[in-house]
Amino acid sequence: MVNQENSRAAVQKLPWAEIIKFYIPLAAAAMIMLGSVNVVNSALSRTPNPQIALAAFAIAYSYAEMVSAPCFSGMNMMITLGRDRVYFLATFKFMLKVTGVAIIVIGLLAFTPIGRFVALYLGGASIDLFNDIQVVWRWALIVPVIFLVMSVSRSVLLTERATSHIAIARTIRLIVMLALASFLPRLNSLSGATIGTLIIICGMGTESLIATIPAIRMFKKWPTEPTADIPKKDYPPTQKAAFKFLSPLMITSLMWGVTKPILFAGLARMNNPELTIATYRVASTFIWLFMGFIEDNVKQVTVAFLRNTANSKIIIKFSVIVSLTVVGIIILTAVTPFGEWVITNVIGVDKTIAMGCLAPILVLSVYPIILTVQEHFQARLLIKGDTKPIGFAKVMNIAAMGITVFAIAVVAPNTGPMAGAIALTAGMAVDALLIRYFALKFRA
Repeated sequence: MVNQENSRAAVQKLPWAEIIKFYIPLAAAAMIMLGSVNVVNSALSRTPNPQIALAAFAIAYSYAEMVSAPCFSGMNMMITLGRDRVYFLATFKFMLKVTGVAIIVIGLLAFTPIGRFVALYLGGASIDLFNDIQVVWRWALIVPVIFLVMSVSRSVLLTERATSHIAIARTIRLIVMLALASFLPRLNSLSGATIGTLIIICGMGTESLIATIPAIRMFKKWPTEPTADIPKKDYPPTQKAAFKFLSPLMITSLMWGVTKPILFAGLARMNNPELTIATYRVASTFIWLFMGFIEDNVKQVTVAFLRNTANSKIIIKFSVIVSLTVVGIIILTAVTPFGEWVITNVIGVDKTIAMGCLAPILVLSVYPIILTVQEHFQARLLIKGDTKPIGFAKVMNIAAMGITVFAIAVVAPNTGPMAGAIALTAGMAVDALLIRYFALKFRA
């Protein structure tokens, strides 16, 4: 009896240590990622025409990133495969085709009249910005390739639970970006938008290469034939199966690009729309300083360790602890003078906007809990191989968010930035509830 109890204790204790070892580098890498964004903005602010540089880069790179996003979707399938060479390579071959399509689309933006139409009429850019935008798109032709390499290498490292390599690669990325940010703005021959693009591309490219080195070494050790520890799949190792698995996720990644425009369109109908949008953006940025501890990481932890019922309970406990800790930190930070300091000094806005951020921040403070639920059950669906519900839930997320923000704009136009916080939370709540429903229905 004692031996049985000791055995149970060992089973419970070991995964906790493994989960923490797996999770901490991922959380660190997410925090470093936030620093990377600030590096680009800081460099562009030191160019001769910072407003033009920031606007051209933001418009051009947002479209390039949106088109390239499906190239990263392959990771959602690859991390569920285990050390299965055959399935992994079939997925990789399919993702090569996706990458090729993304390059063609960016090429159309960079070298044909389509780019002019997208920049001026969809992106709202002025004609003065178009030349810089076009240059960014030409540099961005390599972004789909970088996304592919990054997703493949990271999939191997996550499968091997070697997350420390991900954090190391991300750290080196930040160092490279800092070095370029201190040097490139001094070159008068480069436009500001080009400087921003070079910084981000060189940073991501460095991260991809650094992560690929250990990933290749680990992949070479994978068995050429299926073994007992490789999970069985309900689909064949074909590119057609990869398309069926990944197409809902790729469509979702493209659709996610319309979230902010819809939200801001609703907030623009509030009273004092400029202040409303500015305050909401600051409040959401504040929340996202902490969301890196949860976003994608809960999903990756669940996929990596979900092997049996005992592990399932431990994963849920761990995820709950992380989400409640993040909620506590957000609330404590928001209601203390430290929160105002972060908003005014780290995010960089005046006290007038900072004072209006408290209410939307408190509304958004429940977002980490909702996202944790969504990511946990999404991971279960990924392991099961049922991805259509994920795409459907995301569509309903965006619909619920849009309906909520426009309804508030009509009924209570004085709600201000809280309308954005309520709408974003409502959308994610619908997403999480649907994902949980389908996961339980399909016994994922």
